[in-house]
Amino acid sequence: MYTVTIKQITDIQDSIIDEVIAVCAQIPEFDKPYSQSEYQTRLQNSTVLLQYIYVEDELAGFKLGYSTQNNHFYSWLGGILPDFRKLGLAELLLKDQELWVSAQGFAAIEVKTLNRFGAMLSMLVKHSYEIMSVDTNKHSTSLNKLYLQKLI
Repeated sequence: MYTVTIKQITDIQDSIIDEVIAVCAQIPEFDKPYSQSEYQTRLQNSTVLLQYIYVEDELAGFKLGYSTQNNHFYSWLGGILPDFRKLGLAELLLKDQELWVSAQGFAAIEVKTLNRFGAMLSMLVKHSYEIMSVDTNKHSTSLNKLYLQKLI
């Protein structure tokens, strides 16, 4: 058995954004990285939760989300480093995020994923997230964007 810990950060400074960008660079699915200014724009004037997950004190992944104007929480980015996949870490982050979002009094969690991320979609549906809408991609169904929501 291994030790797993989750660190929650709610005060996001530029140095923290640089850390997130560095972690994203290690996740193959993030082939179009966001700039620091994109993070700043999205996170400014919002309630923010950044979670880092560690296995035996080694960084294994993260999850980042922020409040929206309609008292919802948008779970924006998250990923598990390839060496730590298939350990249930994404599910642990999801549950931890849900508890925090509930304690903060948000009405719902919203998330967007691509059809090609089947494991993510399955996990969300398993945890009672419902598909609210789909943006279809005329070139590939694997690039369809699915918008999901869970009422808290």
